[in-house]
Amino acid sequence: MKKIVRLVALCAALIVSGSAFAQQYPSKPVRVVVPFPPGGVTDTAGRLIAQKLPERLGHQFYIENISGAGGNIGMANAARSPGDGYTILLASSSIVVNPSLYNKVPYDVDNDFIPVTKAGATPNSWVVKSEEAPIHQVLGSAAAWPLAARAQQITGDLLPGRRVRTRKRRRRP
Repeated sequence: MKKIVRLVALCAALIVSGSAFAQQYPSKPVRVVVPFPPGGVTDTAGRLIAQKLPERLGHQFYIENISGAGGNIGMANAARSPGDGYTILLASSSIVVNPSLYNKVPYDVDNDFIPVTKAGATPNSWVVKSEEAPIHQVLGSAAAWPLAARAQQITGDLLPGRRVRTRKRRRRP
């Protein structure tokens, strides 16, 4: 009987001590890094999201625009921040595109960041004059587009080489 009482007392002590030290996230304001200047699409989306998060989580989320080098400066700043969840990077497709555009980027997508959620998407498309270059010759296969494959792995968006539905435009008289 004494063993059971001791076991119950130990469990109760562990539960009480664990909840006493636990903090509810967030316990302080959260910085949202937008690696582009104010007024752009990423900044606008970030401000709309940061405006709603305090209603649910109880603490301020504030935008910090750190622009330059196609977003690399802001992304590097976020990568150097402590991994405590109080710095969030609102990235666009440039996070996976920039490594192919620049000889060296100051962050490693796979090791410096953890994807949390897809906050939005913008419809982008490539358009070519069909008589000049048939779509299958322009896009080829997805295997020829390793960067697009990485972007699709992170965002789940359309990969070049997938079947693209097209419609014919009516010519104006």
